Amino acid sequence: MNSSLVFYQKNKKYIEQRKAWVDTTNAAKALYYIGRDADAIEMLAAAYNIAPSDEFSEASFYLLWPHLVNKDYVAMKEVVDKYKMEKNFDKFHSKLKYWIAYAILKNGDTAKATDYFYKTIDSSPYSFYSIISLKELASINKNMSREEVLSRLVTKKEVADFKMESLSDDLKNVLKRFSVWSALGNDVLA
Repeated sequence: MNSSLVFYQKNKKYIEQRKAWVDTTNAAKALYYIGRDADAIEMLAAAYNIAPSDEFSEASFYLLWPHLVNKDYVAMKEVVDKYKMEKNFDKFHSKLKYWIAYAILKNGDTAKATDYFYKTIDSSPYSFYSIISLKELASINKNMSREEVLSRLVTKKEVADFKMESLSDDLKNVLKRFSVWSALGNDVLA
């Protein structure tokens, strides 16, 4: 695996960085799916080292990914520590923030995990990972009321003002379909 990284380093002026990162990540996934976990983990580390700076969060997530799939939470925590992910926590997207908090929770540090779940929610209250962070918090704190959980999602007192003309045509069409199905009372299709 190191030979591919050496090859990239020697030839990176001829190879587009994003393509190299994507191809290396995909090759690592392919190795994982055929049961070559150790090779996949090594290749994901190589992909992390060549990732474009705007993919820092996603490349970091892939370091955790094989351990997550294997439900090896001790190994996940070791990766969090090795790559100093807690130090960079605020720089990551909500997806990686959630999985860092989850790894910490699964390794027994409920207080720190709780803090990180709250930070995930506060940084991106409407993301999928914030919503499942709330679910984790509710299961950690069985006494947490539904109102307490939902209050974390409602952060503004004013309703957001969206102008239809500023929306993409695709989003306008989705909203029109939603409106029609809602008016017909079909919640499933809405």
